[in-house]
Amino acid sequence: MRAIESSPDKLLATIISARYETATVMALIITQSNRLERLGEALGVWLRHPAPLPLEQDIVVVQSNAMATWLSREIAKDSGICACVSFPFPRALITDLVTSVLGTDAMSRFGRDRLVWDVLEALKQRLSMPLYEPIRASMGESPDRRLQFAAKMAHLFEQYTVYRMDMLAHWEQQSSKDWQSDLWRTVTEHLRESPVRLVQSFVTALPSASLPRRISVFAPPTLSPLYLQILRAVSDHCLVHVFVHAPSAFFWGHTNTSRTKRDHADSDLLGAYGLVGRDFQSMLEAEPYIQADVDFFEEPSRETLLGRIQSDIFHARPMAEIERVPMLSDDTSVQCHSCHSSTREVEVLRDRLLHLFETTDVAPHEVLVMAPDINQYAPIIESVFGHDPKHPLFIPFTVSDRAQSDDSPVISGFLKLLQLCSSRLGAPEVMDFLAHPPISQKFGLEADDLDQISNWLMNCGLRWGRDRQHRHQLDQPGNDAHTWQFALDRLFIGYCFPGRDYRLFHDRLGYDHVEGMDMNLLGRLSQFTEVLMAAHRDASSILSMSAWCDLMDRFITDFFEPDHHSAYEIYCLRQVVQEMRVHAPASGDLFSIATVIWFIKRQLAESVVRSRFMNHGVSFCALLPMRALPFRVICLLGLNESTFPRNEVRDTFDHMAQNRRIGDRSQRNDDLYLFLETILSAREKLWLFYVGQSLKDNRSMPPSVVVCALWDAIAARTTTANGADLIWDRLVVRHPLQRFSRHYFERTDPRLFSFVVEHASVAQKRSSPPSPPPPLCRESLDIKPPETVDLSALVRFFKDPVDAFLRQQLGVSTRLHHRELVQDELIALDPLSRSDAAKLLIRNKLFHIPAGREILSAKGMLPHGSLGERVYLDLERIVIPMYHELQMHWYEPRQAPKQIQVHLDGVVLSGSIADWVGGTLVRFNVANPTGKHLLATWIQLLAIASFESFDWQARHVFYEKNKDRIKIKTYLMKVPDHPQDLLQRIVQIYQRGLQKPVPLRPELGWKLVAREDHDLMDRFVKALEGESDEFWVRFFPEPSSVAQEFCDLVRDVFEPLQAYCHVQS
Repeated sequence: MRAIESSPDKLLATIISARYETATVMALIITQSNRLERLGEALGVWLRHPAPLPLEQDIVVVQSNAMATWLSREIAKDSGICACVSFPFPRALITDLVTSVLGTDAMSRFGRDRLVWDVLEALKQRLSMPLYEPIRASMGESPDRRLQFAAKMAHLFEQYTVYRMDMLAHWEQQSSKDWQSDLWRTVTEHLRESPVRLVQSFVTALPSASLPRRISVFAPPTLSPLYLQILRAVSDHCLVHVFVHAPSAFFWGHTNTSRTKRDHADSDLLGAYGLVGRDFQSMLEAEPYIQADVDFFEEPSRETLLGRIQSDIFHARPMAEIERVPMLSDDTSVQCHSCHSSTREVEVLRDRLLHLFETTDVAPHEVLVMAPDINQYAPIIESVFGHDPKHPLFIPFTVSDRAQSDDSPVISGFLKLLQLCSSRLGAPEVMDFLAHPPISQKFGLEADDLDQISNWLMNCGLRWGRDRQHRHQLDQPGNDAHTWQFALDRLFIGYCFPGRDYRLFHDRLGYDHVEGMDMNLLGRLSQFTEVLMAAHRDASSILSMSAWCDLMDRFITDFFEPDHHSAYEIYCLRQVVQEMRVHAPASGDLFSIATVIWFIKRQLAESVVRSRFMNHGVSFCALLPMRALPFRVICLLGLNESTFPRNEVRDTFDHMAQNRRIGDRSQRNDDLYLFLETILSAREKLWLFYVGQSLKDNRSMPPSVVVCALWDAIAARTTTANGADLIWDRLVVRHPLQRFSRHYFERTDPRLFSFVVEHASVAQKRSSPPSPPPPLCRESLDIKPPETVDLSALVRFFKDPVDAFLRQQLGVSTRLHHRELVQDELIALDPLSRSDAAKLLIRNKLFHIPAGREILSAKGMLPHGSLGERVYLDLERIVIPMYHELQMHWYEPRQAPKQIQVHLDGVVLSGSIADWVGGTLVRFNVANPTGKHLLATWIQLLAIASFESFDWQARHVFYEKNKDRIKIKTYLMKVPDHPQDLLQRIVQIYQRGLQKPVPLRPELGWKLVAREDHDLMDRFVKALEGESDEFWVRFFPEPSSVAQEFCDLVRDVFEPLQAYCHVQS
């Protein structure tokens, strides 16, 4: 870069000479540069000369904490330290100046939080007047709507104060037929003060005021008319030095900003996106100022594409004068990366940075990454970059600007609590809240405890609702079925009165599976639900804001326990509540919890977590004004068509939107200027990322308009005839959908690469011809077969031998063994619930237990009202025919479970067998016949016959439904001559299956045997083609290699069953 000769000392001498030798000159001091580094150098000299008094505080106004961090380091580079320098924001400076001059807290009266309540009071007084007819209907009599509208008007009045002070002065001087002017006059009369009179008093009192010796304003992208007016007035009595970051060394207020004139001679990036800076330049030119005859501008180098763009902006070159040069193939100063998702953007960025650090001397702390919505990207960044420092892919990084509600577990948990208090208390959302780390820590719950609690609540029939009263408030049937009170009652009754055999206790049926030490866990659950239900009950009321603050203080105490991690977050949360308490008047207005949630979120949205910007490593932050600091490499994420630039919806009654003036702000214009500043701040590389390909169909999606404009600007600087096509091919890297795509490792396109070794092996496997993976378990486990076998474990094993091996030997759970919590209203029973309900009714009839419907209701298995009646009648259609079939075999009272112990060859089989009458085992299932159910009955029959010589038999009744045809099918099983031999083979298969998976599929085996299919091997191989069970495929990748073993297992297990089992329909 070629620096224009200049001297900070010469600058200083010129400024001091002009300021003090010409007594009539009272003006701002302005220093301009297109490089923040040069401005920082000038500021450092300015702060050192003349030397400040001991402990004198220098004031340097900045626009962001990031700028303060960067600037303090720049100052320390020359002097070795940055001390006694404060970095207030513009608003804070103006507030301090006015307060110090007038000696009052007048400015605090016009703070947004205080102004909201003053506007609300004014609305209550004036809303009934005819003048307010345009807005009265939208608010009605609801205090909630009035408060939200008051907040909107408070923000608008605050904008009027800094951008339309003359309009407010006009409103105060004379009556107007406009409701806004009347509302403003009412507010100022209530406050007995107005910003207009306040500023006038401030300017009048300046000559006798005690002011700072000097004030520096560093690199503001713009200043509001009010702030500029106050600084100009202060500059008559103390030194006010404004350091301006100017994109160009020339006056560029004339450049075209209309998007409809893209082909105009003056239209380029500076004209299209520089409206904010252009307005600020015009506002400064309208004020008297001193500017030293020293040039701090520095012409950018034109060696790279990025440098040429910066140079053309610096010279404000019209399009017709732009020099066209060939694009170098190794010029990577500007790159665009088109990805399929936000996650892929961050993954691609990680690989790009690793390559950059490997091939250049760029260090992580010299890289800045910004995103329009950093809260969306923060979890992804933590996931992709959050490696252990010893990991080869580790890159140090920090994430700044996250909203407190997203980054703080306490604050996010508090917001969840408030949402719960306004909800139906659905079981899944309450359990999600209980699993939130600060909440589970408060109540002493671990992950296993939460799983146990979820299982309890699901089996107790919990769905939603606090209690009977809560359901009634929501116009639901006035009973407490499926509520939290219902579920807790069942848990406590089951613990206190276990084994009651479906006997009701005060219309409640206890849940019998809570015993022993489970009481400790039940106590903690009860403690949580007690405070939650109390919070929900109290939050259902309409309260004053003061009462809401008291209630929220109680919520914080009840649900959060301060420790070294959460103490500060709890303090911040209490501060938000305290601010609400201080600013809210002690009026009689009553508000709902919905308004309180809105107000809390509004307060939290304006606060961010304490940033550690530029702390170490790559800096991730939000794309905000004056965040485009000079970095060697700047990356922008999320430059999608729909997300950037951000649009701001203005109200129709906003006078600023109706009549724009120079210096007015808008979100869109701020974003456009921010993009321009980003281009100018990148010293070596500018990387742009966006979602440019659809996840669904891979279609192309356009990037943000700023990216398209940059492509056009680059195309105008190339000599290629088809410039746009060249830009697309050379600048835009289209990345594959998957991070392990083969394109990253084939190197046909050198711009596609990956540093993740694991992905290379995956890509190689995907690109090579498919081959079956090796078996997951080739050899038997070196374990001794058990000498004692439990009968129930034996039965469970043969339901799914592969799953049993995984669970018992490897500790891997491959199936969902219980249903999940739901919060929908129970309307109909799913197949599993219908089967459970029917089985319960059948058993109750067989065992002469009355009140079947009452028991189902007490278990929460029936819907409410007429729907429950219909469901029960449908169940009776299943129950009655099965009951009659079973009753024929249940000719005497049920016998007590028989304890058995069978001694086999080196193995003792023991267990308990229930539901037998005389010499018959009676089993039933409300389902079609299945191999696993028949095999379970067969194993129990062999066990009891081996234990006791008797004429045993078994009957297994099924409820078979095929379309509209219903059939009760009974399978009668006889005992073979030598049951011990068959049982011995089954136990040996069990022992073998615990050492190595056995290729037995009960359903398939019974199906093939029942059809008397003699070609078992071929049928087995064909049946398993395209098998979807992941672990079965991992254990037996080639069915043909285990087909013979399958046939042997079928012959040992199912052929004897088929031989001694007969169907009776």
